[in-house]
Amino acid sequence: ALFGRPNKRPQPQTMVNHANLAAWAADNQELNANGGVMFTFDAIYERRMTVRDVLNDICASARARLGMPDAKWGVIRDRAGLTPRQCVTPSNSIGFTEVETYTDLPHALLVKFNDEEAGWRINQVAVPRAGYTLDPAADPGLEPATDFEVAEFVGVTRHDQAVILGRYHLGSAEFRPSKVQSRMGRDFLDFGRGDMVLACHPVIGIGLGDGYIEQVTTDIEDRITAIVLDETV
Repeated sequence: ALFGRPNKRPQPQTMVNHANLAAWAADNQELNANGGVMFTFDAIYERRMTVRDVLNDICASARARLGMPDAKWGVIRDRAGLTPRQCVTPSNSIGFTEVETYTDLPHALLVKFNDEEAGWRINQVAVPRAGYTLDPAADPGLEPATDFEVAEFVGVTRHDQAVILGRYHLGSAEFRPSKVQSRMGRDFLDFGRGDMVLACHPVIGIGLGDGYIEQVTTDIEDRITAIVLDETV
């Protein structure tokens, strides 16, 4: 999409974050529980599309978003184990707000996809939310799924991938209902889109306090032994 002939303005290789994309590709090639690769993309466009729209479709098929890490074309991924880049506090930000959305979530998603094993015909698979089941007789301890919504992912052609994406988006909607916003000056902003950030703020009741480090004491091996803050914590 970035270099092919359909792109009237192909991007130079120097504008691509190859390490970022290589790591994403390697993770996509990992095997799922059934022995197939985790994520692939296979689509034919029959109408005019912008390059950005095509890139967004490709990213969405593998739990990523289009980004510019290090000012080069790459992806932003939802990964565990990231190191926090910064902590947002009243000392380095203003206008802190949190909005929590209460949504009536469906019991399950009907994920539509062009099934490569069925001659590329449109197929669908039901993906239940946590706590619900499609077979009450087999899972008597779970609630039967009766409320369904339809979801469709471009470029998804395999059953296992459709299930993985359905579970991911159901989980995100259920366990990530909050949206946090804050304003920071350029001198305090030390993270970018896709970085992991912590928050310490009385508005949401997280953290014991905050302040600037005024002094650091180290031992002969340059290990920190004490710090002095400008506020009482």
